[in-house]
Amino acid sequence: MGEYLNGSVLTTSLEENVTDDVILTNTHALIGSRYQTIALKAVYAIIGTLGVFGNGLVCLIFLTQRRSFRSVTNLLILNQTVIDLFNAFIFLVLRLSPTIDKLPESILGDIICRLWVSEYIMWSLFIASTMNLVLMSLERYYATCFPVKHRYHFTAQKAKIGMLFSWLWGFVYQLYWLIIRDFKNGVCGLKWSSPTLQKIMGIFLFLLEYFIPLSAMTFSYVSIILMLRRRGADGQIACSAEEYSRPSSLNNIVLGNNTGLNGHGSLTNLKM
Repeated sequence: MGEYLNGSVLTTSLEENVTDDVILTNTHALIGSRYQTIALKAVYAIIGTLGVFGNGLVCLIFLTQRRSFRSVTNLLILNQTVIDLFNAFIFLVLRLSPTIDKLPESILGDIICRLWVSEYIMWSLFIASTMNLVLMSLERYYATCFPVKHRYHFTAQKAKIGMLFSWLWGFVYQLYWLIIRDFKNGVCGLKWSSPTLQKIMGIFLFLLEYFIPLSAMTFSYVSIILMLRRRGADGQIACSAEEYSRPSSLNNIVLGNNTGLNGHGSLTNLKM
């Protein structure tokens, strides 16, 4: 009987120890996740603040010096700055605001799910920013490699059309993100009609969002570098040829003077 009591007491103490270990483990995990959340929010705050401050400063300079920044390139840079400024601000609000666990089961909740919880605006601005970067690289490509065409075809009016197109492209392209949202029982989630469609869309989005823009920008800037190197080499050759021809000209002048002097001496001898 005593052995049975001792065994039961031992079993109970072991169970209590295991329970305490589980509680401690869960507590440490909870504290660790909280610290991780705080660290992430701090990083998000630094990134967003730098984005707002830096792009806001550029916008301020453009607004105070309008007459000095009327070229096509500067208009595209201004558009890029405005897009990034709005995106940095929305990024700050989204990342630092509390998480919405449950939305009201109404049309308003569905709208909030698709427009805000889905981060549709932020991702649309990312796409618009990428498109504007592509337009900037192509504009610089034509300005460097085809300056005559650039002067006649790249006007301020067309630059404004390109700026508007980058905004429209971002928000229209990202509409698929609203369609695949699923709002049920106050919970906002994702819903693909089939895994195959999800894989196809993944490849399609990779091509449109990364591969094609990156390829266009790489082609533009590599072509610009090669053109500038070619011009630099041609300029060095032209300078070398000019320097090489200068002694010949001086020799011609010296020879001409000598010839004149010799002729003058001959005339003198004839007179004598």
